[in-house]
Amino acid sequence: MGSAPQAARTSDGAAIGALTAPGRYTERLYLRPLSIDDLDAIWRTLGNAEVQRHYVDIADHSAGWSKESTERFIRNCERSWTENGFSRWGVELREIGELVGYSGLDPSTTCRRLNPP
Repeated sequence: MGSAPQAARTSDGAAIGALTAPGRYTERLYLRPLSIDDLDAIWRTLGNAEVQRHYVDIADHSAGWSKESTERFIRNCERSWTENGFSRWGVELREIGELVGYSGLDPSTTCRRLNPP
């Protein structure tokens, strides 16, 4: 089975907003907040130019994301959990306990839609 549930925390160990529950389980998946510990796994996807051909974003990432950009992305996700109470979920396959991607609300666009200027 997947890794043992952990309280949601930022990379510096602070509790993430009101989200102190371990995450959400489905029959096959474990959904949890992304953390800086996921950097290498997420970068394998975001840094892959073939994957990025199919990625919809306002920026051109067709050459793949740099590791530094991927780290900023994850830190922004951590900050959003703290400031907004939502962000991206890391998606693990429970059977193997491996992070296989992410999903969830993009705080930069969701907050703009909920709180227009």
